Amino acid sequence: MSDPSQFDEPSVYDEAIHPLVEQIALLCKQENLPLFLTIQESPGNARTTCVNAQPDSASRMRNLYDLNQSFDIDEFLKKVIARASREGHNSKYMRAMGIPSEPQIRK
Repeated sequence: MSDPSQFDEPSVYDEAIHPLVEQIALLCKQENLPLFLTIQESPGNARTTCVNAQPDSASRMRNLYDLNQSFDIDEFLKKVIARASREGHNSKYMRAMGIPSEPQIRK
């Protein structure tokens, strides 16, 4: 058994894991099931699949996707605050930071 602190070569992902991820993603897409999956294939490199993340049923998935695409917490929070300003929110912490609960209408 290999050392669990070491990652296998990306070919393991390409040859064995990716085909399975594609099958799962296709089934989820066909059945309209939200899916968010991130696999870290090597240090500093991760692959993410996100399917059917509808705003009304998957705000957690949108947050996961934004977090996955962010390089640090500040970048993630900027995305969350921007979306909350556009769409509104019900967060007591955002209200405490002065972010209005109702969507801001742009003129």
